[in-house]
Amino acid sequence: MHTRADSARPVVGDWLLLLLLAASLAGNVYLGSELARRPATANESKRTAGPEIGAVIHTLDGEASDGTRRAIRIAGATLRTVLFVYSPTCPWCQRSWPLFERLSSRSTGRFNFAALCMGGSSGMFSTDMPSIGNPTRETVAALRAGSVPQTIVFSPEGRVERIWVGGWVGDVADQLSTYFGIPVGEVSLPKSQ
Repeated sequence: MHTRADSARPVVGDWLLLLLLAASLAGNVYLGSELARRPATANESKRTAGPEIGAVIHTLDGEASDGTRRAIRIAGATLRTVLFVYSPTCPWCQRSWPLFERLSSRSTGRFNFAALCMGGSSGMFSTDMPSIGNPTRETVAALRAGSVPQTIVFSPEGRVERIWVGGWVGDVADQLSTYFGIPVGEVSLPKSQ
């Protein structure tokens, strides 16, 4: 028969659980310290899409709105090129596009502007700037395109200098205004349903 004193004594299973808990805690402390020492890459916590800063992209290949193959030359330009990467089904892209066009018209002579549609025809938005859709696999791989919208600035040599991922709202809109030196505006947030 067990008495109250017998049940208060730890058994082998309790000691084993306590040992495993201590080992788990020690492992978490060690891994946390390793992460804290690891150097962060540019925009690592905010950006999971887009080419690496410093990568060189010479051309972007895809289709013109009439279905013919077309290339937008990035490297060898006389000015920096600002590329807007979008999808026709993305509401943030649709909201950001008018601001991109306004930025383009206000920055004439300072930058070249181009647009890349990730799905479908490049004729989603009426534009006078170079625009392609249905990019080739090589173009998608070079841009590490996944999340849209993306706004990418290339040097005249084709080197990626800046990337903003997401709709032109909040921090993204503020950073774009600062970079371009003009207020770019801000997209309206979707209304809650």
